[in-house]
Formats: sequence, C-alpha cells, structure tokens
Amino acid sequence: MKLTFDINYMDGQSEQVTAHPRSIVAFERTHKAKITGDSLGMTELMWIAWHASGANGTFDEWLDRVDELEPVDDEGGAPFAAPETQPSGG
Repeated sequence: MKLTFDINYMDGQSEQVTAHPRSIVAFERTHKAKITGDSLGMTELMWIAWHASGANGTFDEWLDRVDELEPVDDEGGAPFAAPETQPSGG
C-alpha cells in the first residue's frame, strides 16, 4: 500500500509526497492503531503525509504550515473517501 498526497503550504509552496509502507507502519506503531478500510481521518492522513515528507521539526510545527492536503491516486483522483465534516454547534 502506498498513499500519495498533494500538499499546499501557507507560504504558497507545494509538493507531492508518496507515503510508502514505512510511513504507514510508523503511524501504526506510534499510535497503536491499524490503518484499515477505505476511509482515514484527517489526523491519520496528515501524520502519514508529514512522516512521508521527511519534514524537519515536529508534526505540529509542520501542520501549522499546511494550507491544504489532497490525497491522490495514480489516475489523479481520490483513492479513498475523504473524511466527512459535521457542522459545528447544535
């Protein structure tokens, strides 16, 4: 399994990174959670992209710089369901 992401940063820079099994296993080991199914939460996606990017600094430091993260597949579409957002408030 590989996951590819287009990452746009707040400073206007962008990059595409591919998360190989090493990054996915690192997530599972670090968070004691299995990556299964077709839907991943935003935290999982972001952490895997951060690890795959090889960025300096902590996850939170990197996350503060990210403007947008878009998962892509080899054909350029979304490979898995994006997390659904719920309206805030009651």
